[in-house]
Amino acid sequence: MKKFTIKLIASLLLITLVFAGCKTPDVEPNVVTIPPRVELIKGKTYSDEIGVYDKDNDVESTEIFNKDIFYRNHLLPTGADPHALLCTDETDTENYGRYFCWGTTGTGVYNCFASTDCVSWELCYGSYVWAIDGWEGGNCYAPEVIWDKDANPSDYGLDDDGIGQGVYFMHYTAAPSSNYLYYLDIMSYNVLGGLAVSASPYGPYKMWNGVEKGATIAGVDYSKAENFKEYTTYKNQNLSTVPYVGRQGDQVTNDDVWFNASAFRASLTFQWQNRDKAGQVVDGTYIPESAKYMVTDEGAGGVSLLDLHAFVDPVTGDKYFYFARARFGTKRVNDENGIDLFAGNYVYVIKTLNNDWSQLDYSTATRLTRSFFAFTSEEAAIAYNKMASEFDPTPFKDGFKESKQYHQKQISIDQDPIAMNEGPVMTYNPDTGLYYLTVSSGSYPNNTYCVIQLVGYSPVGPFRKLDADEGGMVLSIENTDVSDIITGVGHHSITYAGDEMLIVYHRHFNLALNEHNRYPAKDRLVWVKNSLGMTVLHANGPSSSLQPKFYGNNSTKYDIISGDATVTVDAKKDGVDVSGDAGILNDGVVSYLSS
Repeated sequence: MKKFTIKLIASLLLITLVFAGCKTPDVEPNVVTIPPRVELIKGKTYSDEIGVYDKDNDVESTEIFNKDIFYRNHLLPTGADPHALLCTDETDTENYGRYFCWGTTGTGVYNCFASTDCVSWELCYGSYVWAIDGWEGGNCYAPEVIWDKDANPSDYGLDDDGIGQGVYFMHYTAAPSSNYLYYLDIMSYNVLGGLAVSASPYGPYKMWNGVEKGATIAGVDYSKAENFKEYTTYKNQNLSTVPYVGRQGDQVTNDDVWFNASAFRASLTFQWQNRDKAGQVVDGTYIPESAKYMVTDEGAGGVSLLDLHAFVDPVTGDKYFYFARARFGTKRVNDENGIDLFAGNYVYVIKTLNNDWSQLDYSTATRLTRSFFAFTSEEAAIAYNKMASEFDPTPFKDGFKESKQYHQKQISIDQDPIAMNEGPVMTYNPDTGLYYLTVSSGSYPNNTYCVIQLVGYSPVGPFRKLDADEGGMVLSIENTDVSDIITGVGHHSITYAGDEMLIVYHRHFNLALNEHNRYPAKDRLVWVKNSLGMTVLHANGPSSSLQPKFYGNNSTKYDIISGDATVTVDAKKDGVDVSGDAGILNDGVVSYLSS
């Protein structure tokens, strides 16, 4: 079934990475753009700490700054869509406190990089290599890894390697073999979700081949071949000539795609048909409240997934799965004003079944974003207002009570004409009691690519997209003086160095637009107050200048103590106090950083 052969050098001394574009909206669906190859040597450390130009001696120096105190983002083309994971398994004496990073590193392999400081990285090896008989058949994108300390390796077909406890789950997307396209979505452009598991953070990972338990919609078990047509557009079609190669009960092989696109589409169609019964059980399946927010049958279009993200709600312990759904191949539906309801990409969430990362409860599928708009619909705005009015901020350190009633409206935060909403990351702030959904907006080859934020009172929304004047822009070259040296910032992950929050993102390797070759960068992420008094996220970047090294990971003997300092200003002019607000000298926020 495979259309290609993966050649992996057995010694693993050399791994060749092919850096494919994450999404190719401006390329014909069946055309694959092959960007330059980058050769990386196993065991060599690739540092982000580039030097600065010494004008007096006319040389490029790498020793001109103290690398124990500072770092500087480097232009090393090693992986778009970076996902950084800090190992927090204290029983893993080998890896505890180390960072691991994955990215879009080419067809057939996901490579892993390790670091002790989130600055300098060493290539481990091919963290996950496709099986020769697997379903993956084309470009692969954006792996994310989450550690579950309570998961038993034997439950996922793994041997306990004795390194640490729990299981690491890698969710990823890849273009499937053409043999799967009809069954999966009747689309010429198609990317679907996979799952690989490992007992150690760097791998090797192997494809999960467990039995699917979370695909029952209204009594139809979508893990069984004979039922996959129900509640989808396949229902009335003659499939007698189309081979079915998907899951069939417990007969699971590498041919089987983890994410069940038919169950996902069926859930959305079932919700649409029963949206007037939201909050009730119909034919044994609960109709989520979000069914009231739907404005059309979202299951009638195609499914092409991107950017899978796992999140554990620290309040309830419930586990959720977020992803972007591409517009490619999806039906076009216009609202009453003639505006496409499915412009760009948009983000969904699905709750896991029994808090198991390998199982999805497809009946909970909910759309969370709409390009160019504050909410997915006016009904979502009404629900948001109700949740905001009932929210009690008093238990929270930075609690905020919204007094304004919001309505669905167009906003300016999505600047790019394509206006994709992709690369979702969920963050909960225990000081506010709010959930922050950060997504990349725009088209990645363009300079309008950026990270924006939405706020909600629940991990499943509804979410309100903050406009620019509300601090909605988290990371962008907008209103900075770095646009001549930095382009295409976006697709991020969030990790920590002690109490410091870090945003790890990609940017273009050079200033050319339509740039597929991207490299990871990182800056500090801080909480600030917006114009409404609400606490929101703000990135101190994108930076190209020297920055204080992250001190919370014990990689430097120095600490940043400016936050503990008291700053006073005593200034008078003509006898009048002109001191102003000394707080801005020590608030931890950098408006922009230049070279």
